[in-house]
Amino acid sequence: MRRRTPVGDGFCGKVVPIAQSRGKIQSRNSTVHSMHRLIAVDISRDHEVEQMITYTTAKDPAYDEQIRDALREHNLRFTGPVEFASSYIYALEGDALVGALGVRFFWDWVTIGDAYYQSVAVLRAMVQKAWQSYRERAVGIKFFTPVESRLADFVAAGFTPTATIPYGETKTYYYADLCSMAQDRPHGYRVVAHAEPIPAYQAVLDRHTRDFMRLHGISDEYDEIQVVALDGETFVGGVQGEVYEDIFHIGRLVVLEGYRGHAVGRTLVAKALEEAKARGATTAELGTTDFQAKNFYENMGFAVVHTRMDNPRGYKSYTMIRRV
Repeated sequence: MRRRTPVGDGFCGKVVPIAQSRGKIQSRNSTVHSMHRLIAVDISRDHEVEQMITYTTAKDPAYDEQIRDALREHNLRFTGPVEFASSYIYALEGDALVGALGVRFFWDWVTIGDAYYQSVAVLRAMVQKAWQSYRERAVGIKFFTPVESRLADFVAAGFTPTATIPYGETKTYYYADLCSMAQDRPHGYRVVAHAEPIPAYQAVLDRHTRDFMRLHGISDEYDEIQVVALDGETFVGGVQGEVYEDIFHIGRLVVLEGYRGHAVGRTLVAKALEEAKARGATTAELGTTDFQAKNFYENMGFAVVHTRMDNPRGYKSYTMIRRV
């Protein structure tokens, strides 16, 4: 399921509250072109080069790849090669499936995604399995949800609440981490972890996830936004994001090195925010790190509402929000 919709427990994050604004989402697709004159310095030739930058709002998979690849190249300079892994944890009582978790490991943290469990005891048994699988590599396990009762279940399973953050008009997201488990508790379930989903079990997890989302009014629909900057026909930067309900999530932002310091990034984000507002967003949200764009986003009016240590190790990651 696609959505923004993550005995001793460690506290791994901190929260700073922020006021939010209100609104409803609308669905709309558009393509917008605008021109911006950029004076850049070509150091190799030691003179100014005048460039005409075109900003385009559209959806082009080729630009998606360029944005992704440029951001990965930047990140690798700081993190080096990183491990990414997904796993699927299933709990069985006899032959009956009584619980399932989808988890992924990236930047030294395990994130829990979709979850189905018949009881907190089942949930704890699966969390214990996740911890056993990743404890030699992971700083901790993180989880977030817009449903307070689900937060309570994860707290009962060993997590520590770290943040309560209002998102948009109707949603509040609850963050929780688990950074240690003092001992493995015995339980009566057979819990297994697989690198690939088992189709029959995954179908159960998907069905329960859809039911859970419908019960709690969580939408699985989203509207993609992509704005790119072109120098002639050459890609020089771009921003990607999604509007879901009244929230605009900024997923990736890149500006190629030769074009930084000339408001290309600021223009890209401003145009993406403008487009998101036209599609009904009232709040913009993103994640960034020490080695990415925290100061840039602060200068654009975003405020840090959550900080996570060692994500990846040696660096802090930040959740940031602003009104659209």
